[in-house]
Amino acid sequence: ALATIYTKQQKIDLAQKAYMQCAQLAPSLYEPHFQLAAIYEKKGNKEAQIEALKMALKADNQNFEVAQLLGNLFLKKKNWPEAIKYFKKALKIKPDWPSIHAHLAKLYRALNKPEEELIQLEKVLEINPNQMDVLARFSQVHFQRGNLDVAMDNFKDILNVQEGNLMALHGVAKIYHQWKKYRQAI
Repeated sequence: ALATIYTKQQKIDLAQKAYMQCAQLAPSLYEPHFQLAAIYEKKGNKEAQIEALKMALKADNQNFEVAQLLGNLFLKKKNWPEAIKYFKKALKIKPDWPSIHAHLAKLYRALNKPEEELIQLEKVLEINPNQMDVLARFSQVHFQRGNLDVAMDNFKDILNVQEGNLMALHGVAKIYHQWKKYRQAI
């Protein structure tokens, strides 16, 4: 209770000390660790924030918000394996959360893992089929992998919804160019 009062009074150092005492006395409680993470964030201490969030997740291993926060922190640090680990943890808690699948798709793209990227993009589209930017990326990956028919169908779907979508128009043009080269070769 004292830590909460200090926090409301903007006495951050006293709140930090009180939450640290709570965390030491009851390490299995989620709240003091989470509040410490918030204090560390305000102070700009990302490493301490991450450690406090890890302790919060250990205390409440079904906490989606904490798993997602950890994934985002590691994403910002460009620590891809840790970001993936915590985003996957978040998905075990809430499997139908499209933004987590989208983050994983971007990570797999950065790691040059197109199969895993496609799986995550597909999951986003299963949850929310109207995400044209995701459908466009899904189409691009199929194009890059040589799945021209799949890419074309998806680009056309985008154009049916957004007639002037430049990415889709560009994709269609590239596919027609590929088909033209193929026909000239045979």
